Amino acid sequence: MIATLVRTVGHRIKYGVKARSTLYYSSSSIVCQGLRFLGILISTAAIAPDQFGRYATAMMLVGLCGLAKEFGQNPAFLSCTRTEPAYARFHFLLSLALSLIVVLLLFISITLIPGFSNLRTALPLLCLTVLIEGATMTALLVAQKRFEFRRMAIIEIAATASWLLCVASGSRFYPVAMTLIFARLMESLVRGVSLLGWLYRDFIQGKITLEVAGYYGRFARLLTPQGWIENLLGNVDVLLLNSFSTQTDLGVYDRTNQLVRIPLSTSINLVDRVAAAAYSRDQESISVLQRSILQFATLVVLGTIAGLVAVQLFVWFLAGPLLGTSWKNAVSSLWIWAIPYCLFRPLVWNFNLVFLSTSRPKHLLFTLLGILLTLSIGGLILTPTLGSRGVFAAFGFSYFIMLAAQTLWFIRSIHKTRQCEQRILVP
Repeated sequence: MIATLVRTVGHRIKYGVKARSTLYYSSSSIVCQGLRFLGILISTAAIAPDQFGRYATAMMLVGLCGLAKEFGQNPAFLSCTRTEPAYARFHFLLSLALSLIVVLLLFISITLIPGFSNLRTALPLLCLTVLIEGATMTALLVAQKRFEFRRMAIIEIAATASWLLCVASGSRFYPVAMTLIFARLMESLVRGVSLLGWLYRDFIQGKITLEVAGYYGRFARLLTPQGWIENLLGNVDVLLLNSFSTQTDLGVYDRTNQLVRIPLSTSINLVDRVAAAAYSRDQESISVLQRSILQFATLVVLGTIAGLVAVQLFVWFLAGPLLGTSWKNAVSSLWIWAIPYCLFRPLVWNFNLVFLSTSRPKHLLFTLLGILLTLSIGGLILTPTLGSRGVFAAFGFSYFIMLAAQTLWFIRSIHKTRQCEQRILVP
C-alpha cells in the first residue's frame, strides 16, 4: 500500500510539472501570437509587398549563412542527461564562435554578390541579430531543460511586445524592410539580455575536457548534416521564389506565410519546448513515451483545427476592412493552396521533436531529407508556372508523404512494445 501511494504521488508530481509547464508556455504562446498578429495587420496595411520580399530575402540569406553554425550542438545539449556545467559552457562558446563565422559569411555575401547589394544598409542590424541569437541559445536550452517555463513565458511576451512596438512605430514613420529587420533585432535583444542576465552563471563554470568535446563530436557526425538539411528546408521556398518569381509575389507569399503560421502557433508551438523536455525525460520507458506522444499529438490536432478556423474567418470577414481589397484578394487566393500544408506540418513537427529529444538522429535526418527532396522536386516543377501557389502545393505534398512514413513508424513501435510486454507476462 505504501509503495502504491509513493508511486501515485510521484506520478502526480512528474506529470503535474508537465501540465503546469504546458499551461505557462501555451498561454504565453497565445499572447505572443496575438501580439504578432496585431503587428502583421499594422505592417501589412502600411508596407508595400516588394519591401516584404526584400525582408524575406534578407532572412533567407541569414538562414543560408547560418549553415556554418549548424553542427548539432543544440540537439546534443538538449539530449544530454549529464549535470556537469562544462557541457553548457562548451555549448555557449561553440555557439558564439560559430555565430562569428556566420557574420563573416554575411559580410562577404552582401558585399560581393550583386543580388544582395541592396541589403548593405541592413548589414549591421543583421550581424548584431546573428550574434545575439547565438549567444542566447545556451541560456534558452538551460531554461528549457530545467522546466523554467513560467519565467520563459514572461521573457517571451516582453520580447514580442518590443517587436510589436518597433513594427507599429516603424510602419508609420519608416514603412520599409529596414523596419522589419530592426524589429527582429530588438526582439532578439530583449530576449537575449533577459536570458543571459538570468542564467549566465549556469554556463560560465566548469572545465572543458576531451570527454566533453568528444560528446559533442559524436553527435556532430549525424546532427551536422541534419542541421544543414533543416536550414535549407527553412529557406528553399524563398530561394525558389527568388529564382522563378518576382519580389511582389515573394512579398505576398511572405504575408500569407504569417497567416500560415497561425495554425502552427496554436498547435505545436504551444507545447513544443514542453513536449521536447517531456520526451527527453520519458524516453526511459517506451510505453510512457508513447503515451506522451499521443497526448501531445491530440493537443496538436485540436490546436491546428482551431487555428485553421480562425484564419478562415479572418480571410472571409476581416481581411478586407483591415488590409484593403487588393491585399485581401491576393492573400485569400493564396491561402487556399496552403491549407494542406497547415494540416500536416504540425504533426510532422511533433514526431520530429520525438526524434530530436530521444537521441534518434537517423530518424530525424531521414525525415528532413525526405521533406527537402520532395519539396525541391515539387517546387522546381510547380514554381515556374504557379509561383507562390506552387510552393505551397509542394509543401503540402512533401509533408503528407513524411507524415505517412512517421505514422507507420509509430504504429510499428507500438506493436513491438506490445509484443515485448506479452513475452514478459507469458512464462
